[in-house]
Amino acid sequence: MVHKGEDRLAENFPLVIEHLLRPDEFRRDVLLDLMEPIHGISSGYHHLADFMLRGLVWTILTTNFDPCLPRAFHAKQPHLKRVAEVNCGRGDFAEFSVYARRQLVWVHGRAEKYTDRNILEEVQHLDPGLVACLRSLVDHSPVFVMGYRGRSLR
Repeated sequence: MVHKGEDRLAENFPLVIEHLLRPDEFRRDVLLDLMEPIHGISSGYHHLADFMLRGLVWTILTTNFDPCLPRAFHAKQPHLKRVAEVNCGRGDFAEFSVYARRQLVWVHGRAEKYTDRNILEEVQHLDPGLVACLRSLVDHSPVFVMGYRGRSLR
């Protein structure tokens, strides 16, 4: 079902992905092009990288699949030496840790690896292996959730 109105673009995104961006190679190319920030990485990503650098945040779970967070982390080098990335590819949980280790967990995968989850059926359930990792994290760590819907407020 298509939702009408400019304020409903986010609801239509999964439908566009499912019905218009085929085959997968075309989907990947379009998503990678769309994810490139026009005005550079926003200050919010840089602040989040600062939190990680200072040890205030150890794990970031993101439903985004854009390159903004890795680029913000890279801008903090050499002080922020390494951030492990989890769930970049299918079954890619080897670097996950519940202990004090800087890590970025891609909840819905990465477009570069054809593992991005965008259509409604894909985002309704997480990978069981990822769920097991996240369950252990939530059991041992405080959780702080922040986010936005991907559009600016007026």
